[in-house]
Amino acid sequence: MTHFEVLRSRRFLYAFAGIFLFISWMAPPLSWAWEWLDARLFFALNGSLAWGDGWQRLWAVANTRLIDVPVAILYLILCAWYCLDGRGKHAASRAARILVMLVAFVALRFVVDVFFDGIDYRRESPTRVLQPALMLSELQPGLHAKDSSKFSFPGDHGLVAFWMLLYFWVSSAPRFRWAALSLALLAAIPRLFSGAHWASDLFVGSLGCALIGYAVVASGAWYPWAVGRAEPVLRRIADPVCRRLFPSPAPVSSLTPQPVSDSGK
Repeated sequence: MTHFEVLRSRRFLYAFAGIFLFISWMAPPLSWAWEWLDARLFFALNGSLAWGDGWQRLWAVANTRLIDVPVAILYLILCAWYCLDGRGKHAASRAARILVMLVAFVALRFVVDVFFDGIDYRRESPTRVLQPALMLSELQPGLHAKDSSKFSFPGDHGLVAFWMLLYFWVSSAPRFRWAALSLALLAAIPRLFSGAHWASDLFVGSLGCALIGYAVVASGAWYPWAVGRAEPVLRRIADPVCRRLFPSPAPVSSLTPQPVSDSGK
């Protein structure tokens, strides 16, 4: 099946999984399990900051805005690797799908913000609710780590990470899936150590919104239409780049010595 057929065939699965996550978080008895997991994971991960200065510094750096730059570069490298895989045979179509999905993500982020503002839902981070809490901003004051939030649900970093993870999980070979999973963990997990997010902010809020967003994308005809419009434009860039990176070998006939003609004898 094509990428579009695979995505469309799973649209109900994405919608069900996303809705189930939110229901499990809101309705007992599963909501009690989420509350238990949120508290236990916070005390375990945030409490580990007491291990020493080196451990604190590691997670403080991971929770600064500066770390967003290398993570973004790693995502660009992953996308380039994915597009150029197979000597760039599908570079234009893959780049078009990624571009359209990024535009869809911007729309999703806007809808999520409007929705939670509309229902006036506010959730404070665990460092503002639970005690004892170790604050990286106090333990490593020179690094200005993010360790609290008045609006922690859903997690911003987690939403980006899970959106990209879902794309690669649907559309690519295992090597790209595991690379995307590694980057998702790199982007999302530091906030659990600092206490800027609850586990459910990521695995319910971010993942649930990403799954429902993918169900919407998969259900409409606009996604293949937009990819079809973007692909010819990107092909003008991708084809020359791929020809330069992967030059075609010379024909075998041109490398084979030609016999000397004896017609003049």
